[in-house]
Amino acid sequence: MNVVLCGVGGQGVLTMSRAIAEAARNRKLPVFIGETLGMSQRGGSVQSYVRLGEDAVGPLIPEGRADLVVALEALEALRALPLAGQRTVYVVCPLVILPVPSALRGERCSPEEVAELISKRCAEVRLLEKEAIKGVSRRCLNAFVLGYLSANSLLPFEEEVMLSALLSAVRRRYEEENRDAFKRGTVAEAIVYRRQETSR
Repeated sequence: MNVVLCGVGGQGVLTMSRAIAEAARNRKLPVFIGETLGMSQRGGSVQSYVRLGEDAVGPLIPEGRADLVVALEALEALRALPLAGQRTVYVVCPLVILPVPSALRGERCSPEEVAELISKRCAEVRLLEKEAIKGVSRRCLNAFVLGYLSANSLLPFEEEVMLSALLSAVRRRYEEENRDAFKRGTVAEAIVYRRQETSR
């Protein structure tokens, strides 16, 4: 299984990949991790690749071979599109962080537009409900999404295994906050786009 995780610096993309890798190790599942970082400390682009299973060779995912793309920010979902193919499932957070030049020009982009565009190429796009992420802090958005992925069987780990792996990857003082965000993610809903068709 090839998983692409993407977002911007400070959203916890790398923590997500390490938590998934820890869950894989707990299940004695072979795992490789690769990362590409922009100016991550300043909100730059961050991508992490997780390859699970006996057939995984090397950390990088070839173009068109991602099984799952998880985007903590909608524009980063578009940046990862070359890695996706017709069988790919996307999970996208309804957040748009425009580059400064675009924001200054007054440009706009909605998460729904991004989901519709991606659905032309991929099997399925799940756009998380905006109401679901209200109140979730930026540093715990990754925990929320891991809860959603676990509850919807998008990763090959039970919720308890994924939560334990997540908590081992965060600082002790943030454990309770991450646990709460994870639990909220397990009951979150998404709008599903399939080949430009929208359903709930």
